[in-house]
Amino acid sequence: MITVGVIRNGATYLSQHLNKNDYWTEGEKEVQGEWIGHGATLLGLEGGVQEKPFEALRRNRDPRTGKRLTAREDTQRVAFFDVQLSAPKDVSVLAMLGNDERIDAAFREAVKIALEEMERFAAVRERRGDARASEAFRLTGNFAGALFFHNTSRDLDPQLHAHAVFANATWDAERGGWYALQPAEMLRASGYLRQVLYRELAARLRGLGYEPYDMNANGFSIRGVEHLRERFSKRTRRVQQLADEFAQKKGRRPTNSELRILVRESRADKLTNVSTAEVRARQRAELSGEEAQALAGLVTAARGRAPRRQWSQGQTLAVLEAALRHVYERSSVVREGEILNAALDLHPDFYRWRELRQALEQHPEAIRRDGEMSLRPIRLEEAATVRRVMEGRNTRFPLGTASHLPERLTRGQLAAARALLASKDFVSVLIGDAGTGKTTVLSAIEAAHRQAGGQPFLPLAPTTRAREALVSAGFEHADTVQRFLVSEVLQAQSARRVVLVDEAGLLSTQQLDGLTRLAGEQRARLLLVGDTKQHYSVQRGDALRNVIKHSGVPVVRLSEVLRQRGETDRQFSRMLASGEVMEAFHYAARRGLIRELGDDEALFTQAAEHYASNLAQRVETLVVIPFWDEIERFNVHARAALRRRGLLGEVEVVREAVKPVGWSEEQKTHWDQYRIGDRLLFVRDTRFFKRGTAAEVTAILPDGLQVTGAKGRFAKITRKQRGTFDVGRPQMLPVAVGDRLLIRGREDDQEFANGDFKDVAQVDPVKNEILLTDGTKLPAEFRAWTYGHALTSYRSQGSTAEESLLVLGEVAERALMRRQFYVGNTRYRGAHRIYVSHREAILNRLAHSDSGRELATEFIQRHRLTRAEQIAMRPLWRMGDRVRHIWRSVRAHVEELREAMHERREI
Repeated sequence: MITVGVIRNGATYLSQHLNKNDYWTEGEKEVQGEWIGHGATLLGLEGGVQEKPFEALRRNRDPRTGKRLTAREDTQRVAFFDVQLSAPKDVSVLAMLGNDERIDAAFREAVKIALEEMERFAAVRERRGDARASEAFRLTGNFAGALFFHNTSRDLDPQLHAHAVFANATWDAERGGWYALQPAEMLRASGYLRQVLYRELAARLRGLGYEPYDMNANGFSIRGVEHLRERFSKRTRRVQQLADEFAQKKGRRPTNSELRILVRESRADKLTNVSTAEVRARQRAELSGEEAQALAGLVTAARGRAPRRQWSQGQTLAVLEAALRHVYERSSVVREGEILNAALDLHPDFYRWRELRQALEQHPEAIRRDGEMSLRPIRLEEAATVRRVMEGRNTRFPLGTASHLPERLTRGQLAAARALLASKDFVSVLIGDAGTGKTTVLSAIEAAHRQAGGQPFLPLAPTTRAREALVSAGFEHADTVQRFLVSEVLQAQSARRVVLVDEAGLLSTQQLDGLTRLAGEQRARLLLVGDTKQHYSVQRGDALRNVIKHSGVPVVRLSEVLRQRGETDRQFSRMLASGEVMEAFHYAARRGLIRELGDDEALFTQAAEHYASNLAQRVETLVVIPFWDEIERFNVHARAALRRRGLLGEVEVVREAVKPVGWSEEQKTHWDQYRIGDRLLFVRDTRFFKRGTAAEVTAILPDGLQVTGAKGRFAKITRKQRGTFDVGRPQMLPVAVGDRLLIRGREDDQEFANGDFKDVAQVDPVKNEILLTDGTKLPAEFRAWTYGHALTSYRSQGSTAEESLLVLGEVAERALMRRQFYVGNTRYRGAHRIYVSHREAILNRLAHSDSGRELATEFIQRHRLTRAEQIAMRPLWRMGDRVRHIWRSVRAHVEELREAMHERREI
């Protein structure tokens, strides 16, 4: 494990903590630290840690000259960052109770290697030029640190761990001076660094004669010691006990903040009057005679074995390619630490992490700078779409004449409709703020187009929910973008027609690349409609923003808010749409829209009461909660509030629902990542399973999974079926009359669609039946559902209700983004409330900018990478590696030549 602490003063940190043997001091020799890091070498610090130079660093002084190191001098300045690296519990038990001093030495070696790798991610903030007010960083690759090794936890359990204490300074060679250390990049890479630590330690233990196994992101086990792990994990057991007691008392699990408070209040006092010998005696007393004998035998046997090398499974390039497929499925630009962590996480038995890093550094498709990376095919994917849009200017038929537009349009809508009708571009873009009546304009344009002799639009949407919204708006034959991309029939139907894509902000770059290519082949027109300030796609890229920003396509805009009936509410929406988020928050507070409750328990209780009260009065209400963890908490309170009002029946039927875990396509093919009892939730019909049904994982095979369906049918799942299912975990949910359910998959017999709401009309525990108000029933084998009392902001996009509630708890205080706040506050017509636990915490989150996910094109522009630099960053691989990648390289060069020719024509 790797954790970090921030030390602002630290006047006694060396003497009272680092130099002491953890939590006792009686008669003990001080722990001797050692200087680490290239930064320490630059400051002349080598060998053992002495108090005088340590104090100088604490005071932000050069230990040699006494002069100030970095610019900041105020009392709130961070003095040190304390990074703690811990061994897995099995290792600590074996080292301390097995009396094998070699293990302690192995841990020290592994820690130093992990810290050397960590130093590569040391950075400073880039405060020059355009980056002055940004969060941009630049790697320096050095820190000045002091390393101390300890071996016992606060609860006096064996715990090998190290404290690496970094001074808040790093040498910036580019500027020729010392600047504040930016530890965020090291922390972001902590998953990868933890994997390095574990693999280095496990390899050394195997060399010492032990048998490490079950490597994972949280550590590994050692054969013959694992049964002692829980006994010497008193802290973990205490935390679990506190959580269970809280749940029994409150009827729910504690939040992270509540759990931290419980743990802090339960800490035992530091034992200063106890010696190491007494601690060891206490620890050994917890072993029975047989256990002590078995442990001694394990150590004796290990000492007698010849050294063994750690076996590593997998080829370096294959491991790396799997990681690239995983991380770039949903991002265009990622940090190198994320890629390396994913590679090791997906391949627990792969140990050659140095080869992996080298292969990443030499990858022929990589575009790398300052620890971040994108891929050439992704950049070319973005560029290809932009090129098609630019080449399609003034190459298509006009849509119609303005004389056919209805009079009911507002002035802004009329102007937007006229501009779109007059355009002859291959791709047209309509951007409308939330609630500006985009679908009204689209209906008017299509009617005018048909009056001029044109064919009906071919309407598409990125999600089923958005498709249903199009159907409700009168586009009866709307379909999904994904179906269009794979259906030759739909593609043929698009010939010389207008392909309308609503909620186009949800398109990935891959999808828009396919759409522009196929529509171009059919001589069709694309009409993209959306709002780049709302949510982007789950898959990588921000495709609509890419087209708007880089193609020069004329953008028609709608900004007149019409959804809200009250002018003050429309003003609130306008402020959010214009990016004045902080001002909008204060405006809402002045109007009394914000209710601050102080803690999450009161927050969800009052929000649930408001929801239930509205339903009792038959007020259409949409509850928006950006994060699923908080939705689940709200559901508990909502069902209790509904029951108190007699709106939820007492009789319940308990059914299994599958909660998706959100794995990527690559993750789904790594069979060792599964657990027995996991569920496969089918999103497409297969030979053995209908979509919407689930199968249980009953066996994990070397080349797939054995699963069992609801009716006991066995089937083998292999890599070929990875696109037919999502992976989830089962949860048993009680359902009563009055419950609202959210459908999360398709079911053809009952005509369920992903995103549908279904209200429960009747339940029959004897027959295990759930009847819905629309006359359908929830099939017994259908698992793609959950409660629908609240929606995430992503799912709520495109929805409108009479009243809406936005509920922001502890998770939102850590992770809320501006676009979630924007969407969640613009779904209502009549009334709205914002429930928060702590107003200031939400304000602090909203202070962070939210420009969307970075595109590969923007990554190149940010780092000012020239074409020559990109080519130079692709060193030649060995011939065998080049052959493996040759087809992609040829394709990349062809695309590059085409782009260069296009640029020459533009010039």
